[in-house]
Amino acid sequence: MADYGDYAKYVVQHMWADAPLPPMPAGTVTNMTYLDGNTIPGAFNVICAWFEPRTEPLVVIPNAHTHDTHEVVCFYGTNPDDYRDLCGEIEMYLEDQKITITKSGLVYIPAGMSHSPLTIIRADRPIFHFSAVTESEWIMK
Repeated sequence: MADYGDYAKYVVQHMWADAPLPPMPAGTVTNMTYLDGNTIPGAFNVICAWFEPRTEPLVVIPNAHTHDTHEVVCFYGTNPDDYRDLCGEIEMYLEDQKITITKSGLVYIPAGMSHSPLTIIRADRPIFHFSAVTESEWIMK
């Protein structure tokens, strides 16, 4: 077992049961870890999850929304022979423009920019998802 000593309060290795995440159908998303100001006082918001393989589209965030602070939304494929390969296709909107993501990477969303819907069109292998909002809670406006 790892020993983090005085800094154990800064190590998050589990998903807490009451994390305020959008509900997803069983077998579509595996939530890994969640951080916000309630988990560690003063922390910003971070969500880590796996999108499970699928051939049918899955709407993850159905409604356009904004945040008062910046957000980074990341998607990484799990092809060990090509880290750029997303192993799927993701559709997302920035303002009214649809973008299609087919390579591993991130999307920077400035404070106040409308974004979503967010849809996993397909996932040939698991896709690792990471997002961070520089406020202490993930609040959609």
